[in-house]
Amino acid sequence: MIVASISTFPVDKGISLSRYVRKAIDALEETGLVVDIGPMCTTIEAPDLDTLFDAVKRAHNAIADQGSMRILTTIKIDDRRDVEHTAERKLRAVGRWNE
Repeated sequence: MIVASISTFPVDKGISLSRYVRKAIDALEETGLVVDIGPMCTTIEAPDLDTLFDAVKRAHNAIADQGSMRILTTIKIDDRRDVEHTAERKLRAVGRWNE
């Protein structure tokens, strides 16, 4: 299982970007993957890289579809293959899971 963080936003649309980011989040949620929205990035759980990159592409294109001519997307990937790997597991490991 892959746990990844993504941040994507237009760099040509001024100071307030929330409406663009909201569309990107909607695109991620439509994939059916586990999506956890944070203040600075969104965490995604995906079974493999192809699925992850498809989701990121959808989010990136959701911003382009709103007329942006320049988009910045960053991805951090944690691809752990020796155990069932989830964001919840990572948080439990450091004692930060809130039930």
